[in-house]
Amino acid sequence: MSINPLIFVLAIPASAAALLALLPGYRVSSQVNVLASFATLLAALSLFIQHPAPDPYFLVDDLNIVFIVLSTFVGFTTSVFSATYIAHELEIGRLTPAYLRFYHARRRGNISFSAALELLSRYSVRSSSIWRPSR
Repeated sequence: MSINPLIFVLAIPASAAALLALLPGYRVSSQVNVLASFATLLAALSLFIQHPAPDPYFLVDDLNIVFIVLSTFVGFTTSVFSATYIAHELEIGRLTPAYLRFYHARRRGNISFSAALELLSRYSVRSSSIWRPSR
């Protein structure tokens, strides 16, 4: 039995967003943010090696994998480079610790949501909408 990397691509950012919403400290939250982003990127890269089987809800093909890796790479680089920028914003007082928690949680939530959107099967979108293909 093999582990589906798709579960990690979706679960790591979602669980990290919940954790980051609760963490009060800047240093710990920025480190958790970077680690979660890196773990998500590794899980996305593992999709190149192990393709999950398509199901009625998620479709994983080569193009989807490229988009997932691209979006998780952008999320990782954003988390790395924003750590120093956010530290400066805290020092000058433009950002409060409460807003910082919201920022980190929102970034991880965005990555999780974008990965889920990239994986949605055309069948699940088509069957849940009003649009019906012509025959």
